[in-house]
Amino acid sequence: LAGLSVSLWAQSPYYNLTNLGFAAIDLNDKGQVVGNSLSGVHPIIWDAANGIQNLGDVPGCQGSYAVKINGVGQITGQPGLLCQNYPFFWDKNIGFLATGPYPTFYSYFAYSAGITDSSEIIGTMDSTTGDARAFSWNSTTGVQDLGTPCPDPNNPGQYLGDSEASGVSRNGVFVSGAVDVHPGQCSKNGNGAYRPYVWSSGTWTALGGFDGSTVAVNNIGQIVGNGYVTGGSIHAVLWTQSGSIDLGTLSGDVYSSVMDINDSGQVVGYSWNAEGVSRAFVWDATNGMQDLNSLIPTGSGVNLVRGLAINNEGQILANSDVGNYFLLSPNSCHVPLSPSFPISSSVPGYLYQLDDS
Repeated sequence: LAGLSVSLWAQSPYYNLTNLGFAAIDLNDKGQVVGNSLSGVHPIIWDAANGIQNLGDVPGCQGSYAVKINGVGQITGQPGLLCQNYPFFWDKNIGFLATGPYPTFYSYFAYSAGITDSSEIIGTMDSTTGDARAFSWNSTTGVQDLGTPCPDPNNPGQYLGDSEASGVSRNGVFVSGAVDVHPGQCSKNGNGAYRPYVWSSGTWTALGGFDGSTVAVNNIGQIVGNGYVTGGSIHAVLWTQSGSIDLGTLSGDVYSSVMDINDSGQVVGYSWNAEGVSRAFVWDATNGMQDLNSLIPTGSGVNLVRGLAINNEGQILANSDVGNYFLLSPNSCHVPLSPSFPISSSVPGYLYQLDDS
């Protein structure tokens, strides 16, 4: 019996698959999944108990779509056609709520990058001239400009340069993003050369090690993005309190791109070869980058091409080469992966590898 037990353990897949039937984008620790319908764009929320719930359109709009969900099931997204294109907030008790008002200069367009567990939306607002600024919004204080690292000496309360938000930690402490200024040279605009930054407690801090873009940040301030490595290839990158890490690629591939990170430091994304054929991956500091297709049931007929999101329970969203979207849940036969990095109860502060160039 002992031998049989070991054999079953070794052969069982790490993840079980659930075909969701819609274009999944994000999930929370309760296993609620948010996404959009495959036929016609409408926000959808799903959970194992209730299945698919179509949220319909933002009133007066056409083609609304969801972007992110927080830990309590609130959603942010974009309203689509026939409306001013500003992010929406959705709650099961109040329905859709418009964000705003936006500053006149930045009122051309705004998009959402994430939503915290305290119902705060983080995003980027644009002007007609192409200027951009990261912002926060909640129903009490409205829109707040997150500024840049460079206060304008001639206009108190204003900033030089542009900033963008790519994600926010669920606790609201960290915003991953990019800034278009030269570090240490605030009198000089970056001329469109955005560089990776993190925002916390009102301050933007440059991330060193790689030029590129940020994508997501977890509750302890670990940031993932995509960076230019030696030779010009784009690889998935992780910025931690100790510095930056090139996550590499799956065997035989040339490029990789990251989509999400959880609080244990597990990362999901995709890796692809010179012909553009991609495979979904999960990465952690112990096992490195693993092909998700090697961790699902053999003979399933599913070919996962992108890892899209991961929660703190280790559940993963991924899509296949034929346009199906799956929830991957760790098999109960397996012990959950341990955190890749020590998790401190205190905010780590600005312990990243800084870039003062």
